[in-house]
Amino acid sequence: MFPIVTEGGEVHDIRLRFEAGRRVDDAAGRNERFLLDTFDTDEGVRRLGGFAFGTNFGIQRFSKNILFDEKIGGTVNMAIGAGYPDTGSKNESTVH
Repeated sequence: MFPIVTEGGEVHDIRLRFEAGRRVDDAAGRNERFLLDTFDTDEGVRRLGGFAFGTNFGIQRFSKNILFDEKIGGTVNMAIGAGYPDTGSKNESTVH
């Protein structure tokens, strides 16, 4: 499992629990305060904005570049907050 590296923060071992489509419990093994502060941004960040499967097996190592790392073959990534309207998402948030 890889950490999330975004907005100058690196968060490890993220655990999320959802009920009725809303995030109701969050925890992290390292840098939890950064995670929780991000999750307090707006109401839209309480919902899942999207998920994707990494299919690029040519990527051989984690680089800490989220736009690259989310495509590592065999991984799954989830985005909290804003979804892409092109996919039918109506969730709005300043976070994705």
